[in-house]
Amino acid sequence: MERRLRAAGVPLEVGEDDYGNNALPANGLFITQTGDCSALELDPSGVGYMLELRIVPNFPWPFEISTIELELPWQDPFLHWIPDPLETNAKDGMYWLPTKGGLGYARNQAINHHIGSGKRFSRGRSVGGLLLGVGAFMPDDTRPGSEVPAFVRVFDQFGKEYRREISLRADRAKRPTQLQKKGSTRKSLFACPDPKRRVKKSAAAPVPVK
Repeated sequence: MERRLRAAGVPLEVGEDDYGNNALPANGLFITQTGDCSALELDPSGVGYMLELRIVPNFPWPFEISTIELELPWQDPFLHWIPDPLETNAKDGMYWLPTKGGLGYARNQAINHHIGSGKRFSRGRSVGGLLLGVGAFMPDDTRPGSEVPAFVRVFDQFGKEYRREISLRADRAKRPTQLQKKGSTRKSLFACPDPKRRVKKSAAAPVPVK
């Protein structure tokens, strides 16, 4: 039926023809990491999450993005997705990460505003872009530039979950070292003892004259 409709001029994607049988998802939803996903340490505090994703439904009914969750190796109860700038009157109508100097993204670059919006996507119609969030912290033992395994969990309007593994790159701010620099001439506190006090000799008592 889909082939007949497309032959009649209806713009439909036929997965078996366009991508091959292996491209059809068993669970009915494609979730693809299309670019760099990172966990950015913010200044002065917090963590920004930037996930570049594409979501393509393959259902015979309209699909809605009810909720998206990010499952990390650590617990971050303060993690949340940045709300739609049109609802918050954000500067320049953009999504902003709360860091020094500001880090903003145009609304059409992100997919945040599709979450819970009630917007429906038909089969084969994709939604893609940046998913932007803010959390509280990143564990101290997470090395800069390391790959952090995580899972994206998408829930539809019926509460059904679709899960996909992704990889986050840890982008940490440079922290000042507490160690003394090599060749420094600065001495420690105990390397310079207090100077000895000079005790003044009292004047000799006068000798009585006989």
